[in-house]
Amino acid sequence: MLDTQLKLRNIQDKIDSLICSLYDLKTEDIELIEKESFGLRECINYESSNKKIVVNYLRTILKNELKSSIEKIFTHEEVENIIRMHIETNSRVKAGHELINEIEEILEKTIMEFIKTGTKINSKVYYLYGSDSKDLDEPLLQHRVLSGATSEKKIVIWHLSHFLLEFEEDKKYVMQNEIRRLSNELYRPRLQTVKEKLQGSVSGAEKKELEKQEKLLSEAVKTLEAWKVVN
Repeated sequence: MLDTQLKLRNIQDKIDSLICSLYDLKTEDIELIEKESFGLRECINYESSNKKIVVNYLRTILKNELKSSIEKIFTHEEVENIIRMHIETNSRVKAGHELINEIEEILEKTIMEFIKTGTKINSKVYYLYGSDSKDLDEPLLQHRVLSGATSEKKIVIWHLSHFLLEFEEDKKYVMQNEIRRLSNELYRPRLQTVKEKLQGSVSGAEKKELEKQEKLLSEAVKTLEAWKVVN
């Protein structure tokens, strides 16, 4: 039990150091925070608090990266690459790959698995994105599941500010074009590639995996075709 608490405390200290670097906190800032929250740290569930810190950290990375990008809907593969590239490029505490390993250790899953399935903290599952724009826990990162479930999900994610459909009429057309792009330039070509492979001499586990991908991609294309933001 003592070893576990020490390990969690060490992880918390590393995350504290990361946050200090990211936000350029000074010694007097830390002293003020500790004064205002005296005794709180000792009663924290370290495992739960560390997970939520990591969730918020990954959300912040993605929100900043997406907001500064062009108006675009991103696939889950693109989102994972954005997060990894940011950490590997901007980590000032230690090597980026080491920080990624620690993040995945705290989440108890890979970043990609977290994007698709979230992480459980106490009795609630927290995702990288919010359920909708009224989700106070995370209103800015929006998503839609195109197909599949759990680890097989195919998800797209976007920043709310890029597509304020309720307030900016022209954004509906921009978003509809993005949906069309996803269908025509990404998911339809992927589906066609899988279909062509299935027509070849494949068998066993490879054929089974291709058939599964064909089903998921077909469902994703249908979801995109039915997704209308312009009447």
